Amino acid sequence: MADTNTSEASPLLVVARRYPDYPAAAKGACAWVQSGREKVDENLLGLHRGETSKGPGQVIGTSLQTLLPIRLQYQKPTVTYLIVLSLDKQAPGAEGGLGIHFMAVNLSNPSEKLAAIIEGTPDLPIDRRTTLYDEYIAELQWHNAQYIWNWWKTSELQ
Repeated sequence: MADTNTSEASPLLVVARRYPDYPAAAKGACAWVQSGREKVDENLLGLHRGETSKGPGQVIGTSLQTLLPIRLQYQKPTVTYLIVLSLDKQAPGAEGGLGIHFMAVNLSNPSEKLAAIIEGTPDLPIDRRTTLYDEYIAELQWHNAQYIWNWWKTSELQ
């Protein structure tokens, strides 16, 4: 299943793929990020924060922080999210519903994105889906970006 959202400025391709569970979806998202020439430099990883039902500022994924080599003392880092654990609130079974999914950016071509859908979550009632999402997000709050990246990439807790 592919969903193409185009604008005149920059076309955006979102590919949706279903995975049997959280670990498989996480691994698929990490593979997508590095599917081109560019590979993740773990030294540049940062936490990506967002708003959840628990409030703003929650860790929801990883990002890549880079600086251009010119005028570093005045420049803020450029932050590109790599993988974000997301939740949609479409009605259970709705056409195009993504449920709980990892949204991943291809590092070599940021206009290519993957929605790695955790199988079964689009069909969950919204309150149960939100509770499960909150449980997944809670697991991220006490870890650094490198730990989360390696956990998702290998499906192994360190």
